[in-house]
Amino acid sequence: MTLGSHISIAAGAPVAGTPLEGVTPQLAVSSSPRELRSQAMQRLQVGLFGLALMLLLVGLANIIMDHAKANEAAMAASSKAVMTNSGGAAGNTDPLADISMMPDTAAKVHPAPHPAGH
Repeated sequence: MTLGSHISIAAGAPVAGTPLEGVTPQLAVSSSPRELRSQAMQRLQVGLFGLALMLLLVGLANIIMDHAKANEAAMAASSKAVMTNSGGAAGNTDPLADISMMPDTAAKVHPAPHPAGH
């Protein structure tokens, strides 16, 4: 299309070979009350579906965060229990004694009693 054809379309003169040849534009179409009600119901349904979806996503995120916090607290409690059972020194523990497969010899060693006369 050339500049002249745009001008003639804007002026209202039909141009041969254009896809809109013979089509008159309609500016406003009045809708029936039934169509307006149908459109309003569709908008309401889409809005309610979107709201329900957002509530579902927020609820799911809340459940995941609560579960993660509970797991973190349980892990902290179990690591604290391991540290108190091992006496606070992680390098001086005997793994077999920790799982009660072998008696812990370091804990059962008692100093020899002093003789009463000496």
